[in-house]
Amino acid sequence: METPEQINKNKFTQFDINLLLENTLNKTWDVFVCDDILLNEIEKYIHSDGTLKSALKSQILTRFLKRSNDDVNTSNDNRISEFNKFIELLWQDRDKIMDELSESLSLNLFRSNENLKKLNYIKENSDITDDIILIAKNLSVNNWYHNFWHEIWVAETVVKLCKECGIDRNMVNLLVLTALFHDSGYTKTYDIDLEKLACNLSNTYLPNKVFEKMGVKRDDFNNLIMMTNINNRKANNEEHLKILQDADFWGLWQWPYYILYACMWLIDEWVISLDNFVDDELKFVKNHLINGSLYLSNSWNKVLESPIKSLEIIASWPKNIIEKAYNLRKSNITFEEFKNEIDSMLKQ
Repeated sequence: METPEQINKNKFTQFDINLLLENTLNKTWDVFVCDDILLNEIEKYIHSDGTLKSALKSQILTRFLKRSNDDVNTSNDNRISEFNKFIELLWQDRDKIMDELSESLSLNLFRSNENLKKLNYIKENSDITDDIILIAKNLSVNNWYHNFWHEIWVAETVVKLCKECGIDRNMVNLLVLTALFHDSGYTKTYDIDLEKLACNLSNTYLPNKVFEKMGVKRDDFNNLIMMTNINNRKANNEEHLKILQDADFWGLWQWPYYILYACMWLIDEWVISLDNFVDDELKFVKNHLINGSLYLSNSWNKVLESPIKSLEIIASWPKNIIEKAYNLRKSNITFEEFKNEIDSMLKQ
């Protein structure tokens, strides 16, 4: 087997490397977080003589996260050893990995136009900056549903709810910041405390100056992340906490079209049957009602719709509508375009 030291500069293009890494992160290697800077540094490493210069080592170490509930500050030697194993694994399995790229790439590009609209809305209505967004992206995980775009859409819903009830700017900043990081490192391994993991990662990579500039406290941020656990929803919670918890159910909060547009990835993440999707979502909603409502904030009914009513409408539609929505889930398609597609089928 060829080693990284033997890799010829012409064997991989940057596009190939990006795809290889993206797929490997999703499929077989769960201790890595990538961004464009790291991808560029990895390319330099693969195309070098195999030695790690000190500047390159620093770039890698600052982005190499151990996905567990343990202390993320493992020793530099351990991280370099894991990085070397990662490169060897990538190179050894390159043919197999390249055969599996289409699914991974679709996930990576999913609804980028819609995501950009939401990010612009968040930045216009808070003090969130591109630097903060990049950190949140790097700490997110490429799950089918609980990933970076889930956090973006929770943050957008937070802003909309806050605007309806006159929440002050500092609290908006705190809630949006929490939304962008509340599922950092999210994994379906439930023997760890997911909220504590998100706090640990955020505390390691969110500098103090972010909190100082936004006029919020890190302790408040950590407490809110811990309260995003679904078991912490209560009718007597403070209003700002109800807003954050309501926003975490964003996928169910608009009229029927939006539920299909937002939630189709749940079918992949939770291995739900297409035929059972509506029944499973209705069961989830009914199991989490408090005083007859899924939503608890004062402003929810000015922004949100009843998920039960919406799901019952979907249940009355032809079954091929859900199949159509599922087939569209990987498209870079805006909500308006998606709605038009569904409308055209309903009129047939």
